[in-house]
Amino acid sequence: MDNNTKKIKISFWEKMQSRKKRVLPAILVSLIIPFLLCVSVPFEIYCNNSSEFVFRVIDFLPYCIMFMLGIASFFVSLLLLLPNVAYKVMLYFLLGLGFMLFLQGTYLNGNLSLTGDNMAGAEITTAKMAVNIIIWLAVMASFITIPLVIKDKAGYIRLGTIVLSVIVVATQIMSVTFSSINNKDAFLPPDQRNESDNAANKETPLTTKNLTNLSTSNNIFYFVVDRFDEEIAESTKEVHPTIYNELTGFTWFQDNISIYGHTFPAICNMLTGAEFDASQKREDYLDQAYKADNPLKELHEMGYDINIYTDLYYSYTGRNMPSYISNLEKGEYVIEDRFGLSFRMVQLSLFRSVPLFAKWAFKDINSSTCNSYANYHSESAEVNYQTSNKGAKKLVDIKGFTKTNNKQFTFIHTEGAHNLETDYSSSAITIPSVANATKNSFRVINSYLQKLKEYGLYKDSTIIITGDHGSAKNDLTPRTSPTLTALFVKPAGVDSGELKISKAQTSHADIWATIHKSEGITSRFNSGKNVFDIGESELRTRYYIWHTYYGATKEYVYKICGEGKNFDNWHEERYTYYNKELMD
Repeated sequence: MDNNTKKIKISFWEKMQSRKKRVLPAILVSLIIPFLLCVSVPFEIYCNNSSEFVFRVIDFLPYCIMFMLGIASFFVSLLLLLPNVAYKVMLYFLLGLGFMLFLQGTYLNGNLSLTGDNMAGAEITTAKMAVNIIIWLAVMASFITIPLVIKDKAGYIRLGTIVLSVIVVATQIMSVTFSSINNKDAFLPPDQRNESDNAANKETPLTTKNLTNLSTSNNIFYFVVDRFDEEIAESTKEVHPTIYNELTGFTWFQDNISIYGHTFPAICNMLTGAEFDASQKREDYLDQAYKADNPLKELHEMGYDINIYTDLYYSYTGRNMPSYISNLEKGEYVIEDRFGLSFRMVQLSLFRSVPLFAKWAFKDINSSTCNSYANYHSESAEVNYQTSNKGAKKLVDIKGFTKTNNKQFTFIHTEGAHNLETDYSSSAITIPSVANATKNSFRVINSYLQKLKEYGLYKDSTIIITGDHGSAKNDLTPRTSPTLTALFVKPAGVDSGELKISKAQTSHADIWATIHKSEGITSRFNSGKNVFDIGESELRTRYYIWHTYYGATKEYVYKICGEGKNFDNWHEERYTYYNKELMD
């Protein structure tokens, strides 16, 4: 055997020995991040907040374990194959990242909600964010540079790596163990656990019952496209010129003001007329508004079926809704997308674990987002209503339309362009994605208009199309520009004529008066004014209530005197500070 062959064999043997030394640290370090993010934290969040979830732990945990094994296997393979320097960098980067994710979620979040439901339950100041970033950078730099600079001939760094990895993993295993012991009811089926009246599984969601019923006598259709800003309505028509072609006999009121600036409490107020006191808890306001005497109850007394299709949590609680709402039915939840649910639980885990500056990436992930993967099946085989443009259209298409002799009041809420990543500035709202999202909401609305015309029921129908609020611009600050909410109205008795434009100064406070006038109802609720009785030259005083949405709630009440598009006409009449989250 020549010297070259011996050198090759020795080199190969040394490489094999080096690879063997990598195995244990690689496995332990590779487990930290996936075990933390995919198993330990999701499980802990579920156990500690099981009353907020309508699904079982078995519905997401198996997939989460699969995520963990897949990610860990990838990390191990990578660490075993990388050359020496790259191996060290990657090993200690993963170790540092895993340690910091653990440290952030356990100690560095302050009083932020760890469940993800109040993503900014405490204000994240610039100073807090800066300190948090410095800690992350310092720790990560230390983990990576120290092993590269210091020669570890005695193997102390390798030993420290193994010990620290074992401590972090063991701590997470203990967390899972304690969560299991202290929250035994989390393993029970939803109908057997969480006896508290506040448990989410005790909530009865609004189903699709009566969704496509058309009355042969009286129809009131109240369509709400979420965040249907007047600028969005006008820009959508520029992109899609035929979008409003079905609105024969309608008048488009282009100077309309919503009462509130967000879905909560706007939807509930639009339905019930109940004013929101920001010192109230969300659940208390919603429960009291529907149970109190209100225009919905009055219509029910007059023989109308009351059908409401909107979002749980933001628009109603589902616990104490009155019996006059026709589409409340008992049933059970069925999970049809466990993979998607498991992924959302991991996102909840990521929210808890990432540094403060990155938490905004998960601002729309909460228990309600996870619960949306649970479809409700009522005793009569109805499912829970979905506000998404796609989901609402699918539900309408599946059911088909049915004639009924019962008078119908039907309130249908779709997401519109609410979830698109845009600031809704005057330039941004013209982009095709916003216009297309609005058009998709109108696909739902047009299905009803076309069928009403086909059945000869269109003329005698009262139809309202509006938004719950206009564009937010910035949820953290007072208004710096006006916001108008689109409003289209067709009263009963009209079925032809091109879409008319009105510059009358209207408000959402006028909608119930408009419905009553159209239906010939003498109401005990006499707020507002029929929009068709408001002259375009009439100067009116309107009110708009704006709440900051993150951290402590700041309530601004604006008095609008004159044309709404002119922000000089917006006067801050009252400001109130509430040391609570708006959605508490």
